[in-house]
Amino acid sequence: MLFLESEMTRTTRREVFLWSLGVAALAQTSAQSGRERVELKGVIRKISILPGASMPSLELETKEGTVNVLLGSRRYLLEHNFNPKAGVTAVVKGLRTDGSVAACVIELPEENFSLRLRTDEGVPLWRGGRWGRSR
Repeated sequence: MLFLESEMTRTTRREVFLWSLGVAALAQTSAQSGRERVELKGVIRKISILPGASMPSLELETKEGTVNVLLGSRRYLLEHNFNPKAGVTAVVKGLRTDGSVAACVIELPEENFSLRLRTDEGVPLWRGGRWGRSR
């Protein structure tokens, strides 16, 4: 009987651990999942990299007006040879955030270039872990 209790304890610990991982995964994506998915097409007007900031952004001029697009880690962009220029047409699929759009995928049709920055739920691909660099 002692053996069964020991097995039950291990099983219970494993279930609690797996449950806690599930809660952590939900916490990462639930904040993103309520955001509006958008697809924008326009001309890049300006690329911004603030001193000391590791996440560049760009201003995309669309038919509806200028939209600030959050890109991703500077290191991740450099690793994937992403070097957009002002005046180039871009297509951005992303999630609307507070006054900006967090790009999930950015395409530069004139350069035949496409880069996925985040999952469809908004999880950054430059971070390690289940959805990030280890894949």
